[in-house]
Order: sequence, then C-alpha cells, then structure tokens
Amino acid sequence: MRWTITLLALLLASSVAAAFGQHDYELDIGDGYSISRTSSLQVYLTKKGKGFLVGPKRTDGVGPVVGYFMTDRFVFAKTLGKRLRDELETVGEINYTKTYYFIVLKENDKVIGPLSETQFLDHPFVAGAKPVDWKVPSNPDVLLPLLFSLLIVASVLWLLAVKFYWISVPAVIAVVVIVFVEIRQGRRRRRKSQPS
Repeated sequence: MRWTITLLALLLASSVAAAFGQHDYELDIGDGYSISRTSSLQVYLTKKGKGFLVGPKRTDGVGPVVGYFMTDRFVFAKTLGKRLRDELETVGEINYTKTYYFIVLKENDKVIGPLSETQFLDHPFVAGAKPVDWKVPSNPDVLLPLLFSLLIVASVLWLLAVKFYWISVPAVIAVVVIVFVEIRQGRRRRRKSQPS
C-alpha cells in the first residue's frame, strides 16, 4: 500500500512538472494581431511582423495583458501593473491595484499609453467606440494540459481499481465531471475570444 501511494504521488507530481509551458499560447484576435502568453507574468499584444506592442516591460511597471477589444481602426488593451519584490528581482509579481490602458492604431501600429482609466475613457478614439466590451485572453487549446495530466493519472488508475476500489470509483466520476466542465468552459471561452 505504501508503494502504491508513493507511486501515485510521484506520477501526480510529474504531471505537474511535465506540464511546464503547456499553459502558454498564442491567440489570434484578427487583423494580424495576437495575444501571446509565455508565463502568467508575460502576456503580450503582438502583431505579425512587428513583434511586441503592449505588455510587460521591466522599467515602466506594466504587467500582463488581461483584456482586449478591437474596432475597425483600433485595438484597445488593458493590463495590470507589475512590481518588483526587491531590488534584485528581475521578474516581479503582478500588482492588482494598478490597471493600465493602451490604444493601438491599426493603420501604423502606433501605441498610445499607458493611460489611466480616466484618460482612456476620455480619449477621443475611445469615445467613438463605447461601450468597450473587454475580452479576456484565454488559451484556445485549454484541454491539452488537462488531457496530459489525465493521461498520467490514467496510467496508474488500474492500480487503484484493483487495490483501492473504494477510491477509484469516486475518482473516475470526478474525472468525468471535471473533463465535462472543462470542455464546456473551453467552448464558451473560444466563442467569447473570437472576433465579431
């Protein structure tokens, strides 16, 4: 019994460690623009051929992109703040008390910002686009990390079914429910993230 629990713990830990980078994505939002995520702190608005447009920079305290909205002439981006924990810190952490706004002109990819919420809402480019319906960037392949972890767990599920049937039956039911919920949420996110 001790070996089975140890094996299960190791496999679960390996599924977490092996999933490193599986939550990274590039979400095409239309007109050559995309949201690129390389970590929870590194979420950028990018343009094909131009590279990085809006997102974290070490000097200005701008954190990850948490919302975007597109019009015919502009791309609006909303970011959280970023702060360094100490002087030696190079990555930092998200500052949830700060929110910055950016306007990208599609005709020449000029970036206006960072702006405060008041400056953003009072800007003439935004006044014509109101109401701004922010879309939250999310992984279009949300099921890949979940499926990988389930594959690892399923590889030892037969051990549970034989030795510990009183654990395996509820575990299988829980996995089915989680997969069903993730599939439904993934479909909703994809529908919301697709350009209108």
